[in-house]
Amino acid sequence: MGYFHNVPAEYIYRDPYLTEKVLFESILAECDGNTSVLIVSDGGSARGDRRSERFSATAKVLWQIKQHTKLIAWLNPVPPKRWKGTTAQFIANLLPMRPLDPHGLNQAIAEIR
Repeated sequence: MGYFHNVPAEYIYRDPYLTEKVLFESILAECDGNTSVLIVSDGGSARGDRRSERFSATAKVLWQIKQHTKLIAWLNPVPPKRWKGTTAQFIANLLPMRPLDPHGLNQAIAEIR
């Protein structure tokens, strides 16, 4: 399990308080084709932001993860109607993004199995 703020960068964190940092590359090195990755993030939709630098950084991270596993899904706690025009809308074009509700959770779990 790992935590990050906005976008995983050089480090991610082992704790929700972002105090125990670990190199992102070392986490990726532990992944293989059977590793499931579930990202829970609003992807910029909570604030209604659309930032090209955030999208670019997120796309890079997703590309890095996809080099190790294709079992990846995204849960967004913000309702889908608020994704339009935000970075989340563009991220949803890169991989399955589901709403964080019972149906979305079931879909995401099915996608990463």
